[in-house]
Amino acid sequence: MCANVKNKYGVNVLEKDVEGYLKRQCSKHGMLCYKFNSPGRTGVPDRIIVFAGMIFFVECKAPAGKLTPNQVANHAELFKQGVTVCVVKSFFEVDTLLSGIKKLLNA
Repeated sequence: MCANVKNKYGVNVLEKDVEGYLKRQCSKHGMLCYKFNSPGRTGVPDRIIVFAGMIFFVECKAPAGKLTPNQVANHAELFKQGVTVCVVKSFFEVDTLLSGIKKLLNA
């Protein structure tokens, strides 16, 4: 497990750190990265990435974070509708996701 992963300053990486990194990297790559809230519904992904006419839902977690049962159910529901839902738990996974999106779309 990836418990107690520290950043370059020796501080534990939190979910908000991963989410902030995702937002900054999306901006660097010319991608839109919106915060997603759905009033009255829990377990929806944290972010929506829009790039080159495609939409990707992204759930951010701390390195040792786990999906809640509501998140698992919502991700499955989105997947059944043909929507891409990704979970990222580290800066490396964010970089891998964004490079994969660009490669997929030949951008």
